[in-house]
Amino acid sequence: MNPQREERLEKIRKQIEYYFDDINLYKDRFLKSFHEGEVDHWIPIDILLRFKHLRELTSSRAEVIDALRNRSELVEVSVDGDCVRRNPEKPEGNHNEVLKDYKRRSVYIGGFPLRTTFDELKAYLEMYGNVPSFVTRRDSETQQFRGSIFATFETEQLAQQFLANPTAGIYRGRFLDRKMQLDYEQYRQRKIQLDYERYYAHI
Repeated sequence: MNPQREERLEKIRKQIEYYFDDINLYKDRFLKSFHEGEVDHWIPIDILLRFKHLRELTSSRAEVIDALRNRSELVEVSVDGDCVRRNPEKPEGNHNEVLKDYKRRSVYIGGFPLRTTFDELKAYLEMYGNVPSFVTRRDSETQQFRGSIFATFETEQLAQQFLANPTAGIYRGRFLDRKMQLDYEQYRQRKIQLDYERYYAHI
């Protein structure tokens, strides 16, 4: 057994399982169109190999097969080895419940240096538990990283443990702003309302 290869296969498995996770299928229109449009929901492995984060891990269909067969409970490989799909025995959840669960497990983290890379953010998060996905917040015009992310932990408990960990609140000497996504959304709504009231108080 080659430890480095096993580690790479594990990363490949996790990345593909992320693609077929409830919340990603809910958000990713391109993947969902394939998932719903193909007979029996099979998606060619060659399509997945075009995805940026999987492409960074492997360009080999054989490695994808090895990473999933007898390893993944969520994603299965077709008999001919050409396609993958979400295990029919693990159907998608109700979209409203999926979104609620997603937000209960998601944390807002702000204060990162603007030049922090995706891999650096990923390495930081991996120190504090299993984080199946995270979203970098970017300027709508320039697409420049805004220094904040939404990170989705595997469980709500892990998210709460992350917030309670003082070590996680410091990154390269900077103090990070951390709160549950639901709390952040409420904070933003209050701020918008206050700004609105201040504006109309002066006209």
